[in-house]
Amino acid sequence: LRVFTEPAAAGLVVQTFRSLSEVDRTMSNLRWILLAIAFGGIGLAAILGRIVSRNATRPVQRLTETAEHVSQTRDLSARIPADDRDEVGRLATAFNTMLAALEQSRQSQRQLVADASHELRTPLTSLRMNLELLRDGGALPDEERHAMLARSVAQIEELTVLVGDLVDLAREESAVAVDDASQESRLDLI
Repeated sequence: LRVFTEPAAAGLVVQTFRSLSEVDRTMSNLRWILLAIAFGGIGLAAILGRIVSRNATRPVQRLTETAEHVSQTRDLSARIPADDRDEVGRLATAFNTMLAALEQSRQSQRQLVADASHELRTPLTSLRMNLELLRDGGALPDEERHAMLARSVAQIEELTVLVGDLVDLAREESAVAVDDASQESRLDLI
């Protein structure tokens, strides 16, 4: 109850009472409305936070998906759209650069294997022909036989040097880091 007291004439007091049940009902309704607004605000903030975080992590997700694709398929031609305005964009650019370097390295390796196989086939074919002639050619003069043996030994030495160079090259490529400094190379010596 709300009580209102007012002095009246000659020592008398007048008191008026009013029930607060209407105010209590309004306060109770207001409590429920405020709780609903608070929970609605929390839910809306969670939904908006999830949307913002997904948009913020989308470039990282693309980077992860591309890395997984490359590791599963060995397809080094995959690239990520990159924007250099933020750290994730710089990471994507670095990742694309790394993929390009790996792709170039793989192409160089394939070219080296193709060149090496060609370089090995020629002396092997000549060596095989000389040895078959030595095996089957019993009527060869001693001079020709010695010349063929000398050529065969020279070809074996050439093959040994070539295989040794390939092994050294493979060791150097695995041990030496990539150096951006250019070097002069005489192609006629190579």
